[in-house]
Amino acid sequence: MPPEGQRAPLLTIDGLHVAYGGIKALSGISLEVRHGEIVAIDVSEALKVPGVRAIVTGADCDKPFGVLPIARSEYPLARDRVRYRGEPVAAVAAIDDASAREALRRIKIKVRMYRIDLSTAFQ
Repeated sequence: MPPEGQRAPLLTIDGLHVAYGGIKALSGISLEVRHGEIVAIDVSEALKVPGVRAIVTGADCDKPFGVLPIARSEYPLARDRVRYRGEPVAAVAAIDDASAREALRRIKIKVRMYRIDLSTAFQ
């Protein structure tokens, strides 16, 4: 709580937790897959969790950005494929952490892993 006479900040960021007004967002779905094609992401059951306000996947993020001016081809969430272990694939906005975590648990993701043949990689 802020000191008396002061309002709480509208936006606060603490690690992966972001609070905006009464909504907390927890960005927590990433995959332990090093490289693969995202075949399907089903958020229908996650949207039924009380307190969930929104779920975002790579399909919702169609505008690239980039930290460096010469590399403006990045997306905030994986689109079509996972490029590296831990790449985020979905984010949930909910009124509290418990609701967000339950929604994240209910998101179903199907990934087709790419095979890597190191014997031919360096030929």
